Amino acid sequence: MKLKIIILVCCIQYLVTISYSQCYNLVWSDEFDGTTLDDSKWSSQIGGHGWGNNELQYYTGGANNIEVSNSTMKIIAREESINGSNYSSARIRSIGKGDWTYGKMEASIKLPEGQGIWPAFWMMPTESAYGTWPNSGEIDIMEFLGHQTSTIYGTCHYGNDYFDKSSSGNSHNINPNSFVDGNFHHFSIEWEPNQIRWYVDGIHFHTFNATDVGAYTFPFNKDFHFILNLAVGGNWPGNPDATTNFPVVMEIDYVRVFQKITDVGIVGMNRLEPNTQDVVYSVPQIPNTTYAWSLPLGASLTSGLNTNQITVNWGALGGNVEVYISNDCGTACLVYPVEISINQILNSSFENDFKNWSENTFNGASANWNIDINNPHTGLKAMCTEVTALSSNNWDVQISPNQLKTIPGEKYVLKFWAKADANNKEMSIAFIHPTNYTYYSGQSITLTNEWLEYTHIYKATNSTASLNIQFGHETGSFCIDDILFTSIDLFYNKPKVKLPISSSSQGIQLVPR
Repeated sequence: MKLKIIILVCCIQYLVTISYSQCYNLVWSDEFDGTTLDDSKWSSQIGGHGWGNNELQYYTGGANNIEVSNSTMKIIAREESINGSNYSSARIRSIGKGDWTYGKMEASIKLPEGQGIWPAFWMMPTESAYGTWPNSGEIDIMEFLGHQTSTIYGTCHYGNDYFDKSSSGNSHNINPNSFVDGNFHHFSIEWEPNQIRWYVDGIHFHTFNATDVGAYTFPFNKDFHFILNLAVGGNWPGNPDATTNFPVVMEIDYVRVFQKITDVGIVGMNRLEPNTQDVVYSVPQIPNTTYAWSLPLGASLTSGLNTNQITVNWGALGGNVEVYISNDCGTACLVYPVEISINQILNSSFENDFKNWSENTFNGASANWNIDINNPHTGLKAMCTEVTALSSNNWDVQISPNQLKTIPGEKYVLKFWAKADANNKEMSIAFIHPTNYTYYSGQSITLTNEWLEYTHIYKATNSTASLNIQFGHETGSFCIDDILFTSIDLFYNKPKVKLPISSSSQGIQLVPR
């Protein structure tokens, strides 16, 4: 306790003496030195359906399309029939495993040639804090069209909605030379609080400032993650033709992230059930750097003193996890608020609008998402959607909260309030695997035009789950508010220490308001 108090005093003291050095620290990298893709850093996205650009490939996560050998990673596009597509390829992302706000992001890539070939190194928001694309932003570090061998593109996208969007970008041309010269080329951005700068092979070719967005919101102040993919066809490059030689290979030598000491962030769980044990918090391990942690009252440090990673046992109260870090690049005190609650769902009543929620429409379905301030169930706000066009699946209009943590075999309760613009309107919920989308369980629900509470019991089959709240059954208006997801034991206040939760359907109950 004495050491903790001393550290806390030092942390508060240095909040006013933080050094804003321009020195960058290597905080994350993948050098692809193994023989398989590092699943602690990357996840594969699987599927076809055009990916919003009428692309022709089906993305797999298999060795046929991803190869790690000789200290490089190859994404391979092949001409083959697979799941209704005529081409296969791969798309990997670092979401939940590598997410950053600000820094120098770079990759060394050998680019492929060919009509209809579209490799990219880009970033997307980890949470849609400002709403669906393009509201929450997109950063394209490098895009390349395989038939324009002397030109690369760097762009960022932003806006209010799909029909009211904008972008800022530029291209860099090296004609008569070529980017498909068999060499690796270096692509990077330097991303600061109010500016992003694009580089290719050390040449600065575009700058975007916060003031450039005009009346739009500047969304580039939240965590983003990497995406590396090799698309085939699509609206921009057009389709392959007889001159395109398959297989086509995009080869990556490395991906690296550098940050100033003041931009480094603490990684760990920020919303926990009471008495959760062995929770890990970390900052990047940087050479020649000292680390001093402090915890709030009621939390205890079990390992990691003076290292970049600690393990904490929590009690019934939350508070700030803090670390004071220092090296030759500067000093900083990082503060990470942690909330203790039985509810795993963040922003469960939409009081912070769509923060921690992802709103999606697929396959031609359309909906207008909005925050209702006129008739919420409780508080000041509720979420409503006006479904204007349907597709073939009820999940083609959906909203999802943050990923849920569960213990296989344990039961969890989902409770929420919902209504529609008329009686007997249908919606549904589904628990699925967060990356390969395997269906675990779900339930159709019939709504009325009054707020009613609905309860769903889920028996977990995996350690994580995604919850889809689905409105793609019929057109009209639907509203939802006050959502709770927790373990049965915590809900009924049974003294059982567990990590958070997911579920298997046991029925729906109605409780009038």
